[in-house]
Amino acid sequence: KDAELVVSQKKAALVDAQAKLQQAKSDYERVRKLYEAGSSSAAELDAALAQYRSGRAHTDAAQKDLSLSEQQLEYTTLRAEVDGEITAKTSEVYETVNAGQEIARMVSGEEIRVQIGVPEGLVSFIETGMPAQIKFETLADKIFEAKVIEVGRTPTETTTYPVKLLLITTDSRVRPGMAADVTFTFTDGETGGRLLVPPQVVVGEGQERYVWVYDPKTHEVHKQIIVVGILESKGLVIRSGLEAGQTVVTRGVHRLEEGMKVEPMLEVEKSL
Repeated sequence: KDAELVVSQKKAALVDAQAKLQQAKSDYERVRKLYEAGSSSAAELDAALAQYRSGRAHTDAAQKDLSLSEQQLEYTTLRAEVDGEITAKTSEVYETVNAGQEIARMVSGEEIRVQIGVPEGLVSFIETGMPAQIKFETLADKIFEAKVIEVGRTPTETTTYPVKLLLITTDSRVRPGMAADVTFTFTDGETGGRLLVPPQVVVGEGQERYVWVYDPKTHEVHKQIIVVGILESKGLVIRSGLEAGQTVVTRGVHRLEEGMKVEPMLEVEKSL
C-alpha cells in the first residue's frame, strides 16, 4: 500500500510538472513573437526561455521519479521465473520484511545437481563434460550416471575446489540435501614403467607441480618439480621429474620449507 501511494503521488507530481511546462512553453512562444515584433525586450525573452527550460527539466525529473516508484512497486510482488515447489516459508503474512530478506525457499526444475569438493592434487584432472557415477546413501540399490558441468577456479573454506555435476539418469526418490558419493574413472593407455605416488604428496602453485624429496644424508627436504600424468587406482602417475629410489614426503607437505631438516616418522617412533 505504501508503494502504491508513492506511485500515486509521483503521477500527480508529473501531471503538475507537465501543466507548468505547457504554460512555460506558451509564455515563451508569446514573448518570442513580441520580441520579433519589437514589443518585448531581450531580457524578457531570456527569462521566458529560462522558465521554459526549467519546466522541461522538472518534467523529466518527475518522469524519472515516477518510473523509479513504479519499479519499487513491482519489487513488492515476487514472481518465480520458473515453475516449482515451495519447500520452506521463513516469513508470515503481514510481517514487515526488509529488502533482500528471504521469505521462502523454492525448488524448481527436474535437473538434479550434485556439488563436491575436490583436493588440489586432483582437480586438474577433472574437466567439464567428464563422466562420473553417483550413489546416494539412501538409494544404495541404484547407480546414477552424471557428467561434470562446472569446475571451480578458486578453493572453498575447506581448501578444496567445488565441482558441480548434473545427473543424467534421474529418480523421483532423489531429494535436495541428500548426501552422495561420486566416483571418477581416470584412464590412460600408457601405464607401464612409470612411477606412482599418493595424490596428496603433490603440491601445486599455479601451473607448477612439485614434491618434497628427503635427503637421508643431510636430513633435509628439497622441492623437486615434476610433471604429473593421470590418476590410477594405485596412485598418481609421475611422467618426469622423479626417479625410482627417491624418498618423497607424504605428510605435512604444506608446512615444509626449502632446506628444512626433518626426520622420518619411523625413526622418530623408534626413538620414542
